[in-house]
Formats: sequence, C-alpha cells, structure tokens
Amino acid sequence: MRRQLLRFVAVGSLNTLLGFSVIVLLTQGFGVGDVPANLAGFALGACSSYVLNKTFTFGSRKPHAHAAPAFVLMLGACMAANLAVLLLALHVLHLPSIVAQALAVLAYNVLFFLGSRLVVFKD
Repeated sequence: MRRQLLRFVAVGSLNTLLGFSVIVLLTQGFGVGDVPANLAGFALGACSSYVLNKTFTFGSRKPHAHAAPAFVLMLGACMAANLAVLLLALHVLHLPSIVAQALAVLAYNVLFFLGSRLVVFKD
C-alpha cells in the first residue's frame, strides 16, 4: 500500500501541474475565460489521473467499461465530501479559511485514494 500511496501522490502532483499549465496557457496565451479554462484544466487532469492511476498506481486490469464510470462517480463523491468538510469547518467549527480548505483537500485526497484502491481500480 505504501508504494501505491507514493505513486498516487506523484500522479496527483503531475495532474495538478498539468491542469494548472492548461489553465495558464488558455487564460494567458489564448485569452480564454477563467471558468472554461478551469474546466478544461480539470478535465485534462481527470483524464490523466484515470489513465495513470489505473496503469501506474494500481496496475488495474479492470475493463474501462467498469472502471471509468466508477472513477467519475468517485470523483463526484469525493468532491461532495470536500465541500461538506469545507462547509462544516467554516460554518460549524468556525475555523479559519485556510485551515478549512486544508481539511477539505485532505478529506478529498484520503477518500479518493481509498476509493480508487478499494473500489474503482480493484481487480
């Protein structure tokens, strides 16, 4: 599991760099608006995440017809958990914004790793 976790972090770092690079290129180089550029960066990062986590991180042989829909659902579930933790931390616990954001990101990543390992890419 340690090896998978390290690979998951490496893939996530690469996807973040890739997505952000697309955002910068589109907004600064081509004058695309922030929202479409962000969506394009997210989409490219998500596609890269799927391919690299399926092959490199988890070495899954699960057919794409099963893994891809599960991946999309897991992304949505983890984003919902991220937002729930953020809102709880901000509005119930009254934590500072940066602390709330960090907790939300942590929740997303822990859940996404576990969900990917135990559900999405489990053979």
